[in-house]
Amino acid sequence: VALRQRPDLVAAERSLEAARQSAKAIRAERLPTLSAFADDGAIGTSTAHMLNTYEWGVQVSLPIFDGSKRSGKLTEQQATASQLDVQRKELERTVTVEVRTALLDLTVARDQVEAARGRLGLAQQEYSQAQERFRAGVSGNADVVTAALSLNAARNQVIDAVTAYQAARVGLARAEGSATQLE
Repeated sequence: VALRQRPDLVAAERSLEAARQSAKAIRAERLPTLSAFADDGAIGTSTAHMLNTYEWGVQVSLPIFDGSKRSGKLTEQQATASQLDVQRKELERTVTVEVRTALLDLTVARDQVEAARGRLGLAQQEYSQAQERFRAGVSGNADVVTAALSLNAARNQVIDAVTAYQAARVGLARAEGSATQLE
């Protein structure tokens, strides 16, 4: 997906294609050209004494001598195309690494969300048990307060984990070039 949608890769591919087309155009300059011309008119000193004039012809141009200018331009354009191809391949490798890193980040974030939710469930159980012990008179208020603080910390961890998960989703979308298509 990223190799097709990333704007920087699309731009690199278009630049490479433009360089290749320029090289083709330079090669085509070696071909002969054929042109035709025609001229029809009138000549005279007054409108009463006008004579028709005409001229027509065909012209063939053969580019034989150009002082190796065309060869130099072609070599330069081929070098530019080669450089753009290397840059595009390097960009593809970079994008591949970015996508793989984003996928790993997403997997880690998903696991963190699951672990934080598990800790939240345990903290809720601990809080409920602390309240029951307090009601039964087995423990003091400090256990309930400590359990409530643990429950609050577990809720914050869930929020942080979900935030990290959403950030990882955005990172993956950015790496794929589809950040505007997030739901």
